[in-house]
Amino acid sequence: MEYTHYKEIRAAYIKLWYQKKYSQISALIDYAMERFPEYYDYAAYDRLDLQIETEDYQGGLDTIENIHRRGYACPPYLLDQLKTFSQYQKMQDENDRLIAQARVKATMKYDVHLPAGYTDQDRYPLFLVLHGDGPGGNNEYQSWYWEPHVMLNHSIIAVYVQSSQVYSPGHFAWLDDYSIAKKDIKNCYDQISAQYSIDPANIYMGGYSGGAIMATEVVLANDLPIKGWVALCPEDKPPAFTRANLLEAMKRGVKGVFMEGELKALLPDEQEMVDMFQEIGFPYELYINEGIGHSFPDDFGEKLDMAISFITRK
Repeated sequence: MEYTHYKEIRAAYIKLWYQKKYSQISALIDYAMERFPEYYDYAAYDRLDLQIETEDYQGGLDTIENIHRRGYACPPYLLDQLKTFSQYQKMQDENDRLIAQARVKATMKYDVHLPAGYTDQDRYPLFLVLHGDGPGGNNEYQSWYWEPHVMLNHSIIAVYVQSSQVYSPGHFAWLDDYSIAKKDIKNCYDQISAQYSIDPANIYMGGYSGGAIMATEVVLANDLPIKGWVALCPEDKPPAFTRANLLEAMKRGVKGVFMEGELKALLPDEQEMVDMFQEIGFPYELYINEGIGHSFPDDFGEKLDMAISFITRK
């Protein structure tokens, strides 16, 4: 098969991961590195994950050296699985140095996509997209899946918000510090509101993984005037998820959509949140993505379109 984008290769080997077809995954990662060298870091992180899963620890150590040599840091949760090796401390020190170096120049960033025919004479709904935490935690990666046209087709301005909190060079996180995350999101909202013709009565949010958790937090803490949100894999309950906050959100007309992979559905915190939705009659929908776990379904665009239709319906 001829792949036209790295995301197609990644989608292919995520499916193979659930089938434990590791040799095929390895071959796809090799192909990805050769065919799409600009996405080396994504492929290298997946290769390291695979090597640890298959107990190829020497291969994993070699991969970490290559990652560091290219100026990237290794995902901490993967590096920590190699603590018993003599090289670990040296690699940990280098990882810390690279992350600290990246943090010096890290700032919140955002990317804006405007509906066709946009004019300052009209007011438009706004949808803020939050990336996940860790590898792929950036605006580019999220736009592969939260494709702008899905929101633009609803005449919604789509804005991708990138955290200032560095996970590794080029990859970011929301959950390390909630106060910084909220400051970044509010800063983005204020700048967008000043630059574009936004309808403050129709502001929406969505996110994946850590971004899903943070979106849930921002909505229920009422940090911004959010009318609805879409959470893909919100595996942990944030502090603002309380019965009182849900009831207040209902009074504001807020709606929510949760999505989770079939192989994960539902984790304890997710079940608790869904149970509370049901208990108080909160307007929500739950989509279970068949055959996968903590990842994007092939039909995510269709499900996002359905979710947006639900949360924007008057």
